[in-house]
Amino acid sequence: MDVIRDISGDHARAIVMALCDDNMIRRRALELAMSLQSACQQSSGSEKLAVCVQCRSPFDLNKKSSDDGCWYHPGYFAVYYEDDFWADENFGPDQGIDTIESREAFPEGFQWTCCERVGPVKGCQRGYHEEDPTKARHGKSGFWAGQGEEGSPSSEDLDERDEEDATEGGGNDDDEPEVVIVGERPCSKRKAEEEAWAIAKFRKGADGYRLGVVE
Repeated sequence: MDVIRDISGDHARAIVMALCDDNMIRRRALELAMSLQSACQQSSGSEKLAVCVQCRSPFDLNKKSSDDGCWYHPGYFAVYYEDDFWADENFGPDQGIDTIESREAFPEGFQWTCCERVGPVKGCQRGYHEEDPTKARHGKSGFWAGQGEEGSPSSEDLDERDEEDATEGGGNDDDEPEVVIVGERPCSKRKAEEEAWAIAKFRKGADGYRLGVVE
């Protein structure tokens, strides 16, 4: 993650454009871009916007420690075989149901292990927004659940979060808010050379296998 945090905005944009060759990634990138643009238009100009990796909503990093409006699922989005949904879809247990693609296309056929609710419902756990994927508390299932349908969460307990504040001080004199997806820092010539070396090393890979979206 350190290499990603340190890359320049231009390099980040180039990487996103390359990853958009994948239809699913392109769709998700467009959703996030439109969400950020909408948040920017509604902001006062002093916010430092980031995207929450748990609920996928834009939020102000300056209010990270006080904004507890993040709803997410800490559990796993598991295949739900107890009704006739998959029978109606003519799928069998060994026909590729338990995949990211199936979760995106047929969310009604999956159940959250944390709250036992079925489908794309609102998160059952309430906590603070988080922009760092390594600190996220949501379940890793390959499905974006933060903006699901409204419902009665099974738990409204606030998550205890680390007191570490990853935000940097200082204001922004620009009229428009600063948009941050993964922390961006000034990029020197030496840093740019290090980035180029790291990206070249990544392209080679350990075994020639191209990693997927989630594990």
